[in-house]
Amino acid sequence: MNAFTTPSSLLRDIRDLDNLLLDLVTGSPPSAWHWPSLYMLYVDIDRMAWQIAALHRSFAQPLQEQERCTLADQVEGFNAQFAALDARARAIVHGLWHVSRSIDRTAGNEAALLRLKAHVHPKSAWYQALTSGGRGSGVSADGKVLERTVLLADPDTRVRIDDLEGRQLVQRQRFDLSSAAAMAALSAAVRDAETAHAQLNRALSSCFATHCTIADLLHPCSR
Repeated sequence: MNAFTTPSSLLRDIRDLDNLLLDLVTGSPPSAWHWPSLYMLYVDIDRMAWQIAALHRSFAQPLQEQERCTLADQVEGFNAQFAALDARARAIVHGLWHVSRSIDRTAGNEAALLRLKAHVHPKSAWYQALTSGGRGSGVSADGKVLERTVLLADPDTRVRIDDLEGRQLVQRQRFDLSSAAAMAALSAAVRDAETAHAQLNRALSSCFATHCTIADLLHPCSR
């Protein structure tokens, strides 16, 4: 039997996505943004916050047969949560692509913008793999194992990402759900991802509240 993945690795892919944008937000002046593109992405970022919070509640206790909810129903619900999470991640990546096309390069954001564009370039293997929707997650029928195949972000800066396996960006994960202690450790990992995502949400909220006006949002066409 394969060893279990360290619980702290759960939702590392979501944290990687958040960091791609957070690096850009903190290094770009207000004049660099095309506000409609950024706002559409912000909406998906906010929806992801709700999705992570809902997932966090799912780790309250091990999955088991109950009088009011069968094990099969719980497994189905768990899988639906992860399917929704993956769908939201794909929406965010599409939004990142639009932002990468519309943001101006400035003296403070060159490296972060180049790194983002390397990931979301339409011909990038990373972009194609993430947006294809073929990765998926699944809980075993007995409710004791969660398996995920996730795509991590490349920590380096390059023009385009083509070698996913060679860069070790594809991670096949296997988590233990069989005990209260295991579920608590995974719950803590989801909470950490929730906290990191909230940091991005606050940074975007502050950016809009401080620098964006309604008039800025009234020209939705891309530059």
